[in-house]
Amino acid sequence: MHVIDRRAVQNLLKSREILYLCSRDLEAVGVGNFGANIEAIESAYRAHAARDVRMPMAEYLKYPDRPSYDRIIPLLGYLGGSFGISGLKQICSSTSNAAKGYDRASGLIILNEPESNRPFAILEGARVSAVRTAAVTALAVRHFAPPELARVAFVGAGQLARTHLEMWHQLHASKLATLIVYDQKSELADRLVTEARALGLRAETAPSAEVAIRGADVVVPMTTSEQPYIDSGWIKTPSLFAAVSLLDPKPEVLLDSDAIIVDDERLCKHEGRPLEVLEKQGRLDGRRLLEVGQWLAGERQIPSGARRIFFNPMGTVITDLCIAARVFSDASARNLGIRLPI
Repeated sequence: MHVIDRRAVQNLLKSREILYLCSRDLEAVGVGNFGANIEAIESAYRAHAARDVRMPMAEYLKYPDRPSYDRIIPLLGYLGGSFGISGLKQICSSTSNAAKGYDRASGLIILNEPESNRPFAILEGARVSAVRTAAVTALAVRHFAPPELARVAFVGAGQLARTHLEMWHQLHASKLATLIVYDQKSELADRLVTEARALGLRAETAPSAEVAIRGADVVVPMTTSEQPYIDSGWIKTPSLFAAVSLLDPKPEVLLDSDAIIVDDERLCKHEGRPLEVLEKQGRLDGRRLLEVGQWLAGERQIPSGARRIFFNPMGTVITDLCIAARVFSDASARNLGIRLPI
């Protein structure tokens, strides 16, 4: 069970201080411990299934004549269950950052004590968001991927792919699966393959997304594409399609799947996202769609005989909060971070 260090929270509230945890503090307490992160996320999804969470719809701050990935997203949430925590995640992104020497994403997470609603901690948010994303993929691989994995396709080789490589090495180094990597920027794909081989993993580049995906048991697109390009015919059976980036697959990839698993159905059918479009067109079979929390809680079952699984996580703020709560408790126990007066 994951319970936040409530004594540390109360001490901060009484002293009218906020604990700030920078990226170095996060690494010191093992923010990238994917086994612990999966356990925390499963607990958060179970709280979601029990309707013990709150996640208001978010408005994105975007700019005219700029890519849709140039944005600031504020995500508010309350996570109940064994956590009992509220908070705000601000995730910021600009596609021009690489040319300036910055990571594409940056952000902060603010944790609040829900009874008083007072903030008690601020964490560097981009790293938490990245490891959360990779941990959610790891959860999907654990539960929904074919039992035998020979090929795993990474489409996109940026920072998220590097975090997924970290996850794969930590959890699946003993597997003989080969990582097949494609990126439009071949130097990024080459770099990721070099890093994978240095970790003792099997890895190779592919000349196209199609070549990377065909024959893959697990497909993980991690791009900033704004137009669908992945054909359903590229996807093998059985397989898991883990849609880290949502706009890459053409509609038929979803429609030809035997089951579509989401983290939050309401959020996944918002702002013109693929599931919303398919539902408005009358093409979505709701019997094949279920929330991962419902499945974990035993409330819903994957259709019998389902072999092609489409995993469509929106990226719920409760999964960021559960990892932030774990990190906060570990950092408090080790007296890490800077206490800032309010």
